[in-house]
Amino acid sequence: MELNFGDELSQAAVVVFTTIVIILLICGIPSNTLFLWTLLKIKRLRIIHNAFVGNLAVSDFLITTYLLPFNLVSLLNKEAKIPDFLCQINGIFAHIVFSSSVISVSTIAVHRYFKICHYKLCLRIYTKTIACAVIASVWIIGILFAVPLIWMENSLIFDPTVQMCIFNRYVSQTYSIVYLFACLFTPVSVTMICYYKIYAYVIRHKRQLLTWNNGIGQTRFRNDVRSTKSTFVVFVVYLVLYSLFGVLATFFDKHSQVATEIHSTSIYMAYANSCVNAFIYGFMNKDVLKAYKEALRCRRSRKIKNINILTQDGTSTQPSIFQTKSSNIKETESPKCKTSVVQNPSQKPNSMITSI
Repeated sequence: MELNFGDELSQAAVVVFTTIVIILLICGIPSNTLFLWTLLKIKRLRIIHNAFVGNLAVSDFLITTYLLPFNLVSLLNKEAKIPDFLCQINGIFAHIVFSSSVISVSTIAVHRYFKICHYKLCLRIYTKTIACAVIASVWIIGILFAVPLIWMENSLIFDPTVQMCIFNRYVSQTYSIVYLFACLFTPVSVTMICYYKIYAYVIRHKRQLLTWNNGIGQTRFRNDVRSTKSTFVVFVVYLVLYSLFGVLATFFDKHSQVATEIHSTSIYMAYANSCVNAFIYGFMNKDVLKAYKEALRCRRSRKIKNINILTQDGTSTQPSIFQTKSSNIKETESPKCKTSVVQNPSQKPNSMITSI
């Protein structure tokens, strides 16, 4: 079954939306791939907060790499139509991914709140096991809300304006209200409350935090605030790009009441949200940008750094560079002296664990 909007997309609208989809694919796939690759490759980024951020990146990656190409193929060929069975699968898949995406934004905000406002409590609550359970719960909730669509008649229908199967939010008013409340309004409300409490806490304790004598504590707090700013911007961009879709879903009870171009614009704005998060993290957090550069390096530098060896008698020696042969490497070691390796003062220390 197809949706009836009265008019199909004009040729000019098709050209515009095709261009938009191509841009989203060019920007979205490499950026999300780089972001996930960076989280996996750079060890200092493997922390609990980044696990929640990475979960959101997985949703964005699936949207840009799987759903968007179907739109592009259909826009380039109006006569193309995917089989009904695949259309249903794509509709359910899109429903799960978009639901998990908005809930993931909420889990990031909740963790940020505990990390900044209740740091010691956060260390006890957010263990690796709890973090994995939360991430799994995000996807389980998305799947549970997608299961009824299998038995609801006309719940997933082909939308020619976006050339894909989408959730028919007008087929059941009860289900739509429950879904919007559980997977949209509640996560968004929780996220807004968390960021407001974080802002109030930082303003209220700003002078106290600046008087800390613990330099490590100050550095940790500054990193947490910087990463919170980037996740807050991600949330604001999410609200802006999903606002039109939310208005149409909430205040219009029939597709015929919405202009075709406006409906399509709301869908592609939602797609655009999945392509900008990796850029926001890199632009607002210099540590993330540095991690991007490290992840893109093909191999590590083999430059030999200067080291000093301190012996028991306090003397300092500068070792010579060993010349190695392909079949034999000779090493000398004195059993009478205890050695320790000290880095050259000019060498920069390893950077702290970074949260995105």
